[in-house]
Amino acid sequence: MNRVINREQECIIQSPHLHLLIVFLLVERLAMPPTASTSILRIIPSRRASNLIRPVVQSRHQSGSSESRPPTRPRQPRTDIASFAVGSDLLTPPIKAPPSRPIGAETHRPPVRPSSLPRPVLKANPYAGNYTISEADLGEPSDTAVITPVHPSSPLSSSTHAEKRHRRRPFAQRRSGGGPVEQKAQHVFNFPPNESVAIYPGYITYTNEGVTKTITSARLYDNCNCPRCRDKSTKQKSTTTLDAISQSTTPTYRKVRHKHTGKHGLLIDWSSQNQHATFYPTWVLRWITDPESFDRIHRTPSFTRQPWDAEALSRTQLRIPFSEMQSSLLQVLEQLQVFGLVVIEGVPTNPTTDQECMLRKTMGMIGEIRNTFYGETWDVKSVKQSKNVAYTDLDLGLHMDLLYFSSPPRFQALHCLRNRVNGGMSYFVDSFKVAYDLPAPLFETLQNHHIGYMYDNDNHYLRYQHPVIDPEFSLTNPHAAVNWSPPFRASTGPLPSAPKSPVLAASEETRIYNAVGEFEKRLADPKYRYQFTMREGDLVLFDNRRVLHARTSFRDKTEEERTQEGIELVEGEPTRWLKGCYLDGEVVWDKLAVLQRQAHDAR
Repeated sequence: MNRVINREQECIIQSPHLHLLIVFLLVERLAMPPTASTSILRIIPSRRASNLIRPVVQSRHQSGSSESRPPTRPRQPRTDIASFAVGSDLLTPPIKAPPSRPIGAETHRPPVRPSSLPRPVLKANPYAGNYTISEADLGEPSDTAVITPVHPSSPLSSSTHAEKRHRRRPFAQRRSGGGPVEQKAQHVFNFPPNESVAIYPGYITYTNEGVTKTITSARLYDNCNCPRCRDKSTKQKSTTTLDAISQSTTPTYRKVRHKHTGKHGLLIDWSSQNQHATFYPTWVLRWITDPESFDRIHRTPSFTRQPWDAEALSRTQLRIPFSEMQSSLLQVLEQLQVFGLVVIEGVPTNPTTDQECMLRKTMGMIGEIRNTFYGETWDVKSVKQSKNVAYTDLDLGLHMDLLYFSSPPRFQALHCLRNRVNGGMSYFVDSFKVAYDLPAPLFETLQNHHIGYMYDNDNHYLRYQHPVIDPEFSLTNPHAAVNWSPPFRASTGPLPSAPKSPVLAASEETRIYNAVGEFEKRLADPKYRYQFTMREGDLVLFDNRRVLHARTSFRDKTEEERTQEGIELVEGEPTRWLKGCYLDGEVVWDKLAVLQRQAHDAR
């Protein structure tokens, strides 16, 4: 090393990375001749740094000198240099190697400390005499391998795992804080033709056609439907999520085949006493890992809706005679779910009381009627001093009912009891079709914009906001909805997130108003409108969260017109009279699911 230090080196030495420089010089000094060691002290201006390194330098210099004089300080061993570097946070401390043991020497292990936890006490199992699995009469195991994986929360017992536990992790993992480490499967069961199950501690993976999904032991336990876990009579679960967590720690897996059906599957023993087991055919593993498969098997049937305009709807099985209602109920509900509108013709118009009317009896074939402050059934007729625009002879534009509710009724039924007026044509529009025809920017704007609706009359006050188009709108989502009812709009306030700048706020508000106006304009397009005049006996059943309904204004016929048409009026009866009711979506979907299953079983 040069004894003369130039100005550039001095600048480097005075840099803030002093500890790094000290280690660098120490490493170089170990490779230098002894006579050059004194130069190290001269190039370090800091007294503190000089005091730190001086003993090491002097020790090296004196040990290499030709004079045999005793050293003033003991020689600093190389391990101290490493300790010094570790103290400077420049190196990771090495893991101490275990002390070597002479061959043949006995191993003295420290005594095992007794656990501070009380010994577990196993209670008597009330189901011990009723050993059950979820599918009876299994054949002999086709794969006799039995795997009992170690639960992640339990101690590792095998020597292989113990060695891995003490093995030093790579430097990158230590610095990053670590994370879940990929594990190797303890065993793999292969099922024909292209399915497999891999067993891991605490979970399994199910692979079907190259797609792999994970199921934890807790979820496998939670899906057990054996008589121990689900009551045969009530069909309700008798175990909880906490049970699934605590009872699924050490399952044992077998590959088995049903001797009657030939189905392959996984048999899981949950307890060491073999008192509880579950058989999972591969198709069950498929539906608990595949949401679409789960929906097809276990959820309400979700018939894909088909948007329509006037021409398309006229080509469907829109009208069904009342005489075929009982035998064609599945067809009625399928038409209602797919297209949102069905007309039942020829429903008797008498009696007309709320308790005895044919509307109640006809809808009773489907399920329970929803009750509101209008009652279970209600009458739509023109009355003086009406509390609702529907109870007038005025034009009633496209709308949906009860949007001032947080959960408006899904379906609505209107039965025409009397129609002896001029006008009063009914028309319907599929809002889903109009929404799908919107440009993407307008569609997104209407998904993000909420309109408030209000009912403040007749000692009732209800108010709620809905987005114009459901944010989760899709043709396959049974709960998707459009919300539109102009007659019941509440007063509007400022936008929830209006910009502070007046110019930007006005621009944003104008953009939203234009989007709503464009939607209203398209709803009025005649190509979307299916219209007809309801005859006495017609019963219209439609999706109130999808299909907009309306009617034109009407007037009573003159006496001359009634004479020409042979119409007789009953004193006290309205000349145009509809009786209506609401049904919740679950009522219709429940009946639809049962009828579909019955039709499938009959085939």
